[in-house]
Amino acid sequence: AETGAVVVPPYDSPVIIAGQGTLALEIADDLPNIGTIVVQVGGGGLSSGVASALKLRAPNVRVVAVEPAGTPKLSRARANGGPITLDQNAGLPDGLLGVRIGDANYQHLSAYVDEVVQVPDAPIRGAMRFLLDRMKLVAEPSGAITLAALMEGMFKAVGPTVLVLSGGNIEWPGLMSLIADVSPYAD
Repeated sequence: AETGAVVVPPYDSPVIIAGQGTLALEIADDLPNIGTIVVQVGGGGLSSGVASALKLRAPNVRVVAVEPAGTPKLSRARANGGPITLDQNAGLPDGLLGVRIGDANYQHLSAYVDEVVQVPDAPIRGAMRFLLDRMKLVAEPSGAITLAALMEGMFKAVGPTVLVLSGGNIEWPGLMSLIADVSPYAD
């Protein structure tokens, strides 16, 4: 208040949820027959926006939320019937390591997510390598987690499937250290 700055919450806000939901609306416009969307879960802003906007536009779409195995905040919140604060967090996808789902986000996620999967670190590193080698895309662990879940067969993809690859915030040395000893995927 002293400086006139505006606080913009990173995820637990109706405005943020609505803004993130525009991604899903663009996807639905470009791919009207989408069957499954896979989106990562951090605090819940992106995932709750995508899930709610897409389910309201296309109710039959399967929404799969993915989270780091070492930070299963959405899975635990669902088991608890509401958000809880984890005692600890762990995992490569540092952008997804918050210890609590936002309250507003949880309301959307509990209503619109069909399945939650927990992804360990090793497949995330493999997905990062695949994205770089085969698709010429640089993704941080938080972005590659959706592809890791698909490549590991952690959920059933129904119909045309979209993976949200959100996050390329990684420096070259960090990327190389994560994927240097990962074998390329076979064709």
